[in-house]
Amino acid sequence: EARQLAEQALALGDKLKDLPLQLIASEYLALACHALGDYRRGAELLRAVTRSRPDELRADAFESTAVGSWPGHQVMSLAWLAKCLAEYGEFEEGLAAGRQAVAIAEGLDSQYGLVGACIGLGYISFVKADLDAASSVLERACSVARDASITLLRSQATRFLGGTYLLAGRIDEGVALVREAADEVQSRRF
Repeated sequence: EARQLAEQALALGDKLKDLPLQLIASEYLALACHALGDYRRGAELLRAVTRSRPDELRADAFESTAVGSWPGHQVMSLAWLAKCLAEYGEFEEGLAAGRQAVAIAEGLDSQYGLVGACIGLGYISFVKADLDAASSVLERACSVARDASITLLRSQATRFLGGTYLLAGRIDEGVALVREAADEVQSRRF
């Protein structure tokens, strides 16, 4: 249903030639594709979003979104692009997208964007089995999410960090983090 609604929103954005609606609908359609396992379509949509250069956007076009700005939107799109690319082994492009997301996020005053960017980069590093890189960036995501009370992303970062620790042989720490993430997801009904 989410995919269908996002496709309708994208069609409406195309019909109205409303660039912010097109970009936001494309990102949500990509997230639905990711959730359904259609990673290539998700990556295709996110590539188009991240390559957009919306020079004629209203200054407040993304103000009401969770990320608050075009650069913030680009951060989250790049982070999700890294996650989509990880799923079918496009590590070079995915790592570049993750690093770009973190670099943009570090220049913004958005802890939410920084956590999302670190999750994207950490996830592709985890899937690639670069456990040192994954641990470092996911520890940062967990720390920032905890300090800024970003509960929605904190459980994701915690789960991925737990998985990284498990693969690295840090079994007790990994199990504790995965349980912590599962408990938070269940208690908050995410």
